[in-house]
Amino acid sequence: VGSLVGIGSAAIVHPFLDSLLDRHVGPFEVMPGDVVLGIVLGIVAAIFAAYLPARAAAALPPREALGKRRPAAHPSRRWLVIGLLLAALGVAILVVSQRVSTPIAAVALLLGPVLGLIGFGACSPWLLGWLAKRAARLPLAWRLAVRDAGRFRARDGAVVTAVLAGMSMSVTIAALVTSVDHKVGPFPSSYRDDQMLVEGPGADDVAPKIAEELSAIAVAPLQAAYLRGEPVRGRVGGEFRLGLGEWVAVGDAELLRALGADRVGTTHDRSRLVVLDIEDLANVGAETTTVELTTWVGGDIIDTPDITFVRTSQFVREPLYFVDRAALETLGWRASAPPNRTLVPWVVRLDRAVTSKHLSQAREIAAASVRTSVDANLLHLNPTRGAYLSVLLLSVVTGLVVVLIATSLSAAESSGDARILRTVGAAPRLLRLHLAARAAYLSLLGCLLAVPAGLVVAIGIFASADIPLDFIMPWSHLLTIVGVLPVLVYVATWCLQPPKTELRPRLAS
Repeated sequence: VGSLVGIGSAAIVHPFLDSLLDRHVGPFEVMPGDVVLGIVLGIVAAIFAAYLPARAAAALPPREALGKRRPAAHPSRRWLVIGLLLAALGVAILVVSQRVSTPIAAVALLLGPVLGLIGFGACSPWLLGWLAKRAARLPLAWRLAVRDAGRFRARDGAVVTAVLAGMSMSVTIAALVTSVDHKVGPFPSSYRDDQMLVEGPGADDVAPKIAEELSAIAVAPLQAAYLRGEPVRGRVGGEFRLGLGEWVAVGDAELLRALGADRVGTTHDRSRLVVLDIEDLANVGAETTTVELTTWVGGDIIDTPDITFVRTSQFVREPLYFVDRAALETLGWRASAPPNRTLVPWVVRLDRAVTSKHLSQAREIAAASVRTSVDANLLHLNPTRGAYLSVLLLSVVTGLVVVLIATSLSAAESSGDARILRTVGAAPRLLRLHLAARAAYLSLLGCLLAVPAGLVVAIGIFASADIPLDFIMPWSHLLTIVGVLPVLVYVATWCLQPPKTELRPRLAS
């Protein structure tokens, strides 16, 4: 059934992937070998997971089993020791994998996290029992939930391990996303969020049509200034800013609006050089900041006109400088396509951020012109954040289903306790609170254990990957991971439990 649901879901989503991912995904294919492997893996995992509890149940004395008595709880120190040893072994394998050959390192990178997950999961029964002894100060419903989980720690330990395995993936991806964001965060974006760049032989005709269709506030061609056949480039304080985008754009007031320099408008001196920057240079001003213009290849110093600093709301990669077309003749420059481009692109700026719908409309217009394309910052966003959100959603849904199923299956085992609570006059609300608190408690414990388990995997990936990336602790993501699932589980368990009528105790005469 799971295979059929998975294949059917993939078939339903597949037609929409091209537009969602903005790339050609290819035809829908199902590999029978992968499906069979998934089924076999599921059966083997289920048999292995059922073996230990089945063996423990078979070991019960017949009188105790037939009498439905609760088995005596055994100490969980053995599981704690086994869990710590497995977790330490997983970390050791990840450390050793950095000093061995590539094939062995790949196997170690897979085996280390698996042992770590099993190790942290094996510690959960002991942790459930240890916390149950320290629940005296909790509210009644939560005290009953924590102690109930401690009594059935073998059963509930499996639930905690399942939540731990799912949520640890989110922790790993969160660490990767945070580190990547920290690395690329200081770099400017390709374009403003409200800009579209139209390129190609039909850009002159397509860009005005797009601007009219989307009610753009500015549309203009984007040209660069040249001197003796070399692009004119600028540097601030004697240094080039970013290695990209130092070239000088040429245009009019319409291009300034398209570049986000609305404050300048048509009131500025058209002979001045406009420096497009964020707060740092705009606050410093021309009195203390030097700007030099040079040729692109030779590096010859060019006489720099007077400067106007303009603060823009978004710092983009290019261009960083602007000069009015009317000043070209005086400066002895000419206008042509920007560096690394053969044709002049057009900039279209909307009064709002570009969305997928806007981009689709623009591309439909551009499709009528051969080899004319539309680009936007929307297509250059960090893909790891989308991957993190997808994994987090999948982990939360999986954890929610696991905990709800476990709560339903444990209802029969815990029916005696619920009957005693009703007999002594417990309110129906307390019973619902007890079930919701127990489910939320198990999911919270699984999420907390997922943090070290997922970070171990992330650190192993960082250590093995040959990339200059610093490990950054994803504190905000960790708070989200730890808090979202328990809250959802609590609310879902509360809502799915029907209110029960209060049973009045029968008093002996």
